[in-house]
Amino acid sequence: MMATMMKALQWDAKSEKLSMVEVPVPTVTNPFDVVVKVGFVGVCGSDLLVLRKIHPAAEKVILGHEFAGTVHAVGAMVSSLQVGDRVCVNPNGNCNGCRFCIRGQPHFCTTGKSAKNIRDLGIFWDGAMAEFCMVPADQVSSEEQNLLARLTNR
Repeated sequence: MMATMMKALQWDAKSEKLSMVEVPVPTVTNPFDVVVKVGFVGVCGSDLLVLRKIHPAAEKVILGHEFAGTVHAVGAMVSSLQVGDRVCVNPNGNCNGCRFCIRGQPHFCTTGKSAKNIRDLGIFWDGAMAEFCMVPADQVSSEEQNLLARLTNR
């Protein structure tokens, strides 16, 4: 039986506290999303800036945006990924057409989802310092994870 609750590390900007909390396991509600079972998550300088109140973040958010894991569930319209795929996640939503995206610098995208703070995982939307994380499928790649697996013999 699948657990309905999970542990997560949540930042509460109002109380200025970082706490281990129990929250519902995300379920796919958007047909273009996937749920990733988190395998590895890094602590980024941006996470530290959120904790120091230098970088803005959602009032209550699960931190963690640099991560890899395994696809746990897929939306009805996702055909590029399957349950069980090992994946890496791009935490920023990009347009893939502006000068930054074309030059391979999508983290500077000025027109995509990230520019509007719509889906910056671990900053404005719940991230990966949890057992599971919901992610738009277009921000998930099995290619990078497969390369990492070959390089580390995993």
